[in-house]
Amino acid sequence: MTLSQKTMLVICLRTVVGQNNELVVLIIFNNFRALYQYFTTAANDGLRTSKEKSKYLGLQRHLASIEFVTNLGIMYDALCELADLSTSLRNRSHTFTQANRCIQRRIMVFDSIAENYGPRTKEVIDSCEELSFKSIPLISNKAILKINPLQFFRSLSYNLGSRLFTTQSSNVSMQGNELKNIYTQLLSDLDVLGPKNWSDQFDIQYGDSAIRRLANVFQVDARSAINGFREFKDLGDSSTVLDLRPLVTAIN
Repeated sequence: MTLSQKTMLVICLRTVVGQNNELVVLIIFNNFRALYQYFTTAANDGLRTSKEKSKYLGLQRHLASIEFVTNLGIMYDALCELADLSTSLRNRSHTFTQANRCIQRRIMVFDSIAENYGPRTKEVIDSCEELSFKSIPLISNKAILKINPLQFFRSLSYNLGSRLFTTQSSNVSMQGNELKNIYTQLLSDLDVLGPKNWSDQFDIQYGDSAIRRLANVFQVDARSAINGFREFKDLGDSSTVLDLRPLVTAIN
């Protein structure tokens, strides 16, 4: 891939300010050698001022440092996983429960990557041990803080998990376990809306308590929702049950 001079300059700027945009990281990773050569050429360009040449020399040394390359690979894996999660969560056909499972799977992925590095993280760590990445010699730059992949991915997992349990408004102080219990109850209540979760034989009041709690959470009329749910269980199809529609709409 050949990069235009304009693209090179944009990447230069973003490299300096440390932006961790997925596209920027991907471009730098896949065009690492071209960027290095561009910085090197610019740093030795006799038509540039000494200030400009010094700037490009600094960019070259920043790019070809063990610390930067390590961080680049780690961020590549992390941003790809987060981008995939973002794409999944934007799927409007997903239910609340399905979205929750998407997040839980990504948490497990981050827990796994913390111990068993992703492909780009492994590639850069191996390259840094050899002091060469994409045939470019690497040096240490102590001015750059190197990310610890174990701590980083565990932190991502923890932060993603903590957001799953934020079911109360920000002005309500609750203990983490209590939030988790509320969230777990919410997911359990949502499951009753799926016919595949029903047993072959169930009492006519099956799920009433769950629907009542859901109606309270989503602020719809509980009595109407319960009657609608009973009709849904009888018919096996919620599309024609008007009393249940406000709750289903609020959830989705």
